[in-house]
Amino acid sequence: WKRDIDYQPPSGGLDIGVCASASPLQSSGTVDLRETGDDASYAEGWRRLAGTNDGPFVALELVEENGEPRKGFWAVTGNRFAYAVGRPEKDASSRVQDCVGMSLPTAIGSILGKDKTNTNNLVLAWSYSAVAGTITESDKWTIDHSINPNLVGCDIIQGKRSANACSYLRAADSDDIIDQVLMDDHNTKNIVRRWRIVEKSEGFELPLQGTK
Repeated sequence: WKRDIDYQPPSGGLDIGVCASASPLQSSGTVDLRETGDDASYAEGWRRLAGTNDGPFVALELVEENGEPRKGFWAVTGNRFAYAVGRPEKDASSRVQDCVGMSLPTAIGSILGKDKTNTNNLVLAWSYSAVAGTITESDKWTIDHSINPNLVGCDIIQGKRSANACSYLRAADSDDIIDQVLMDDHNTKNIVRRWRIVEKSEGFELPLQGTK
């Protein structure tokens, strides 16, 4: 595996895993997979959900944030989504990736030095965003898990019936590009993340709210 973004500093070792099916493929499309580290350092169990083998799905890659390059990935399959945005490339937090072999707290302490405070620690740690959640039958994209616990229970984007959303989507300059506008409660400048649609199943539509 090649890690384009990561919450933790790199370990310095190779990330090699082996996947194998741990159960027969079911008629519903469900199958259990077992992923094991080549060095036996980890083992994970994965399950493909029933009815999701043919979609709907969409995969997006982050192009930029407010005009500056930034890496991120967003995947939706069935009624589940996973969303991760790496640290800003021109921010001090990007130096986490230079702290090879360190734990995240040690890396943060090394980067902040005398400026280390609880607030600065959280700002640097949460400069990386990772959430996962569920799309409900009422079209709410609700965050179930997050590095930042304050986001759990919020809706990542504004659906048809969402009143507690962190952002909304709008059309951009081409059919394969969308803008995600992160709404700010303090009425300062909104953050606009531009995503490119890498792959999308036929008939899948993202809930666009605004205009270009």
